Amino acid sequence: MAGVRTAPTVDGTPPWQNVSFAFIDSSEDKRSISGQFPPGTTAAQIEAIAAALQTRSNASLYEVRVTAAYSSQPDVGNADAVAHISVFDNVVMLFKDQANHSQDFFIPAPTTDVQPTDSDTPDTTELLPLGLVITNALEQGTTDDWQVISARYTERREKNQRTYM
Repeated sequence: MAGVRTAPTVDGTPPWQNVSFAFIDSSEDKRSISGQFPPGTTAAQIEAIAAALQTRSNASLYEVRVTAAYSSQPDVGNADAVAHISVFDNVVMLFKDQANHSQDFFIPAPTTDVQPTDSDTPDTTELLPLGLVITNALEQGTTDDWQVISARYTERREKNQRTYM
């Protein structure tokens, strides 16, 4: 069994858009902040926000990302409380094209069909349908030939600050 989807259908009409602003500080720490805005928010309005943020921050604004958002209220009751319940448990699929560009795609809190509890190796048969829809999307409108190269199971670990010697 998997968790229950509550996100609306992706149909070209997002209920809002997410705007993320990525900063880096002088000690190389990175942080992103984001906000939800109506889909009619203009590029000029977003640029005004970015400019106002930068004048009020000692960090450097290095990226502004605008994405269509199809989301609903998060509810932990819709998640399945079985093995691999954490969103920090992931199956990572690696995709590459003929020019050797690569992209990772993460499956957070994978089901036991995808990641058996008695193994460190994902079930690639279960990943094939997902791999196909991702490669089709990556190739859309291009001459690129994307392939699934590998899949692995990983757990995200907290990393401490590096100490220079």
